[in-house]
Amino acid sequence: MMLIINDSKIGIGENQYYHLNAEEFYHWLNLHVPKVDHELAMRDYFMATNDPYSMCVGLEFLFMNDYYTELFQLIEKNKKHPKKLNNDWATFFDLTMAHHHKTMPFREISDRLQMIRTDDLSLKCLITFLMISIQIFFYDFDLIVNKLDQFREDSNKIHHSILHPYIQHRLDRAQFFHYWKRNEMILARKFGYQALAGVNNRIHLAYLHINLSFSFMFDDFDSSVYHIKEAYKIVKENNITNLLTEIEENNIPFIYAHFNKPEGIKTSDKSEQAHLALARGDTELAKQLLAEVTEITPFTKYYLGRAYSDKQMLIQSYNDFIEKQSDHFFARLPLMAIQKL
Repeated sequence: MMLIINDSKIGIGENQYYHLNAEEFYHWLNLHVPKVDHELAMRDYFMATNDPYSMCVGLEFLFMNDYYTELFQLIEKNKKHPKKLNNDWATFFDLTMAHHHKTMPFREISDRLQMIRTDDLSLKCLITFLMISIQIFFYDFDLIVNKLDQFREDSNKIHHSILHPYIQHRLDRAQFFHYWKRNEMILARKFGYQALAGVNNRIHLAYLHINLSFSFMFDDFDSSVYHIKEAYKIVKENNITNLLTEIEENNIPFIYAHFNKPEGIKTSDKSEQAHLALARGDTELAKQLLAEVTEITPFTKYYLGRAYSDKQMLIQSYNDFIEKQSDHFFARLPLMAIQKL
């Protein structure tokens, strides 16, 4: 059996194996084709197959491996399929991409997700993960805990050779975030590094590095900077402009200011300019900058509390982190500042 490869297409014996379902084809690849060629072979298979469930599986494969052009084509193909399950998978990935690119309000995505009724366990897990991602934005951590328990239970029942590792990766990401915000850092990093090892999607990889960078804020400057530089490198090389701006303007200044290493760090963000001023010991400049900030967050209150040596403001910051965001990790910031007063 021969695999014919060029830069854009893989043909396998005149496509003679495309009649197989996705798991059968993947098994055939493992027996006869070098692993380095599997990704392109699977991509081309998913674009050609007419097996109904394999068309669904292909959506997850293409999404998780950054084949967005092909993904949109396969979404349309699934929309036109007579089977409801294919239509449901297409709807889910429409909503996934809307979440990915922030082209639809998160409440609307959530409402539409709840309208998908399916018995397919893999699709249920994918829906649960996206719901968790949305609830993180709204700080609804009670709902997240409930959904995470269900996610763990359901994911253990999935044995599809292609879908299982992708769903496990999503579970690892969800558990990393959950334990990170609970300030259970041994478990958080365990799942964070597991997720890091199993990801091909560049945006997911960048976000994992950003969050892992934050996770070292109370432990190790070098580890924190390593991960933020890895995230920066990924978004720079792949021209992910919105994330590049976030890293340059917010994440890097925040980390360097926190570690009292403000030299040479610049940002147009007033809150982080104030944070950098505090790191330089210039409380008067920090006060002036914070007076221009209109959005008051727990972080803003933390900066204000430090600038004015205001214990009550720091207590408010701590309470906001805990009560409004269930964030036991970043709540350590005002707590540490209170202890230094």
